[in-house]
Amino acid sequence: MREKGDMDDEPTENLPAVSHPLASHIGFLLRRVQLAVFSDFQTRTATFEITPSEYAILQVLHASPRMQQNRLAEIIGVKPANCVVLINGLEKRHLLIRRAYSKKLPQGRALALSLTMEGKEFLKKMNVRVLEHQKFLVDLLGVRAHEELRDHLTSLLDQADRGLLG
Repeated sequence: MREKGDMDDEPTENLPAVSHPLASHIGFLLRRVQLAVFSDFQTRTATFEITPSEYAILQVLHASPRMQQNRLAEIIGVKPANCVVLINGLEKRHLLIRRAYSKKLPQGRALALSLTMEGKEFLKKMNVRVLEHQKFLVDLLGVRAHEELRDHLTSLLDQADRGLLG
């Protein structure tokens, strides 16, 4: 019989996250790291008042103008309905525009998204802060570990996209 004061009865609130029983669960670790990385991103880009998902939309549209909404949602990994909400907010800020994808299709049936000139300037300014964030992460991990982590995450994402994960 254990007596009061045995080590097992001591509070564990002060244990570091790596000592947590879920510390060996990759999904738990990915989620904790995502929260920390997003927090740093949002701190560094706070003056722009934009979320990581909104930034992703601007970055993708900069690289691939005239993209359809469903394809954009697929690329950034959000549900189409959620993507519409994000697009609406960016459109209200005059950072992107919707245009008919093809004149042959009925009005509103297929819309292509592109950045406005204001959106391009906004993204250019924001990328300075995002590069600071990226550099911070590289410095934190080291170049080689950063590249390896990116490669492993890309591999997992590729497998997920092929339906092999979840």
